[in-house]
Amino acid sequence: MLKKIVLGIGLLPIGLVLGIAQDGSVGDYKQLNRAVKDRYDGKVLLVARDGLIAGEYQKNMLGGGTPGMSYHYFHESVSDLPKHVSTGQIVARPLAQMNRVDDRTFNDVTSGLNITKLTKGEQVRVTKFYMRGNDVELFLEPLGPEHLKDLDVNKASKRSTTLVGGGQARQDVSVAGFGVRFLFYFDKDKVLDNGDLKTVEGTINKFFIPATEAEKAQAAEKNVEIEIGDSEDVVIKKLGEPVKSVRVGSQKILKFKDLTVILKDGKVADVKIE
Repeated sequence: MLKKIVLGIGLLPIGLVLGIAQDGSVGDYKQLNRAVKDRYDGKVLLVARDGLIAGEYQKNMLGGGTPGMSYHYFHESVSDLPKHVSTGQIVARPLAQMNRVDDRTFNDVTSGLNITKLTKGEQVRVTKFYMRGNDVELFLEPLGPEHLKDLDVNKASKRSTTLVGGGQARQDVSVAGFGVRFLFYFDKDKVLDNGDLKTVEGTINKFFIPATEAEKAQAAEKNVEIEIGDSEDVVIKKLGEPVKSVRVGSQKILKFKDLTVILKDGKVADVKIE
């Protein structure tokens, strides 16, 4: 009997562009929903935190189903944590029965399904986006092929179809790949109803950062400007701590990864690119 494995794929989105006030707000709940959807739905994000885990999708009759791993993060505006949270199923799950990652982060894995570790800096795609009530919910799928090594078909959630023809039987086995369901909870009155995009973005950025923004930040870091006369404090603020420093009389040499800064009387006198 021949066997074929088919992996599920994600969806692509449409975005809107909205005006953002200086305080980071966009107006009201409806406008915030549009702004957050435009920022995340269908976008490629970078994992910003070590230790996150994705779980294999659990197949159902209508398609790929629900990711085997879910996370629940409660923003500081949520003063009292709920006793139960939504799991995407009919029955809510007690928060006390979930794994407590830290004071405000909980996760839960569906028993028997495969899991895979996400690496800080790797790419994931948002395949579904929801904002309702007091939470923002993202469905994310890792894009790296290295996760396939963690997919044990023998214990995977799957659908099988057997085809018979030409004296042979062929079985097609369909599994959905890995994903993670991530819910971010906020105080509805203080954050969501006020259109506080800055708070929502800052919270999600603790875990996932839009890839385009990360690329811009990296480019900005590469274009650091060191001026003659800058103080040592200014140089360290721009470049970080040096890997080595040497003092020779009134001069101080700061050695960085790809350049050397020479200070005289505490001020930049010369910069050498290596």
